[in-house]
Amino acid sequence: MALKTKTPRFKDIGSGEMNTGGAPIFADDILRVQENNRKDYINTMEALRLKLDPISPGFNLFKNGLILSGCEYDNTDTSNPVISPGFILSGGEVCFYPGGTYNTGPSNTGLIYIYKGAEAPVSRVFNDGNNKEILTSFGCTVETANVVGGNIVLPTGTGITSTDEVVLISCGVASSVKNIAEDYFTQRAALKITDIATSVKIPAFSSVTLATGWSMQGTFAGSRVNADFSTTIFGIFSKSFAGSVATFEEICTLSAYSCDIFLQQIRFPIIGVNNTGNVLIVTEAILSAAGVVSIVEPSTGWPTSGTYVFNINTTLIASTTAAAYSFEVASNFLDIT
Repeated sequence: MALKTKTPRFKDIGSGEMNTGGAPIFADDILRVQENNRKDYINTMEALRLKLDPISPGFNLFKNGLILSGCEYDNTDTSNPVISPGFILSGGEVCFYPGGTYNTGPSNTGLIYIYKGAEAPVSRVFNDGNNKEILTSFGCTVETANVVGGNIVLPTGTGITSTDEVVLISCGVASSVKNIAEDYFTQRAALKITDIATSVKIPAFSSVTLATGWSMQGTFAGSRVNADFSTTIFGIFSKSFAGSVATFEEICTLSAYSCDIFLQQIRFPIIGVNNTGNVLIVTEAILSAAGVVSIVEPSTGWPTSGTYVFNINTTLIASTTAAAYSFEVASNFLDIT
């Protein structure tokens, strides 16, 4: 949509900008005020809409519409999700969407396509005696489909073309496209707030499974995969050393981790201390690609008696995904070169 052109505004009366002496103001000037306000709003929202990213590179089945308000989905009943009424920007018009309940079924993720519908003009009798259109508004056309094989598909027999500005909402059973409306069709997405939210999200820790012979000191030990795909591990672990001990002594298995580099394992330093605090074990710990945390037999050998405590509190870059990760809110956002 091209930006909507405006007409000259009235000079301001309160500041003394407007000349006095009985200004010639006509009834048609009311339309000038309405149109300028409307065009200001649409031009502002259009600038945001143009900042929306396509669903995927090369995706050209339609252009992004923009949710202005409402259009929130309720998946309490995943077979019959409800979407609230709202307004979208599509085809250069603010279009009203009445909301609705959609029967997506017990195992499907519904795809709700919303875009500019038919004009709904209102007529009045003019002074020349003829009944003519004077007011107008736009509703929405709604089409539905389901996610197929994890992929977005257009509705069967769709009227959507590559030039239509469409809002797409996924609802019902969760899938890999469950947040598609939030990520590609909202003002927050245009302002990159959703990108920021994803990048600063702090996930909860997941518990670990202790290996035989190991105990956990305190009430919790766990791990988590951070937004940058690094792995954070926390815990205080103890073991009573007596008898035979493996060269690589397994401490625990993580339920949340990201590790796929360095010959499928990554090493980090670890220190153990005995229960009287006067003997230290200085060695390495290993995080494997299977999420197993082990310690390596120190050069002086394992102790033959006593309980030792090992404190792990570390964040590891242990995957190719993490190594390649970057995030930036571009400062040159007006550069469309």
